Amino acid sequence: TDDEARAAVVAQAVQFANEHKDNAQLQQTAQKLLEDEINQQNEDLKKTLGIGWYWDPIRKELSGVSALFIIGWIGTKLLGWIISAYAITIGAPFWFDMLKKVIQIRNAGVKPEEKK
Repeated sequence: TDDEARAAVVAQAVQFANEHKDNAQLQQTAQKLLEDEINQQNEDLKKTLGIGWYWDPIRKELSGVSALFIIGWIGTKLLGWIISAYAITIGAPFWFDMLKKVIQIRNAGVKPEEKK
């Protein structure tokens, strides 16, 4: 927000750039730093928006456990995905018919006598 400080910093940057125009190593280093900063900003944005796959929560959840437990953990996740995919593929008519049968079973049996 300080105009004088901003102008001084810009003047120093312009002077530095003019003095080091032909320095290829400096230009490569600056470009690398800029690319790293852009990549970091993109990663932070993806984490904020929940885009992508991040291993940090999984590592925290599985830290200090045995390999057998990890295999079981992965197996349960895969089994859940398979069951969900199968349930989706059999379609809504199946589930509505199943729900009707469950309701009929609940209503089965002798009705209690009405009280007068």
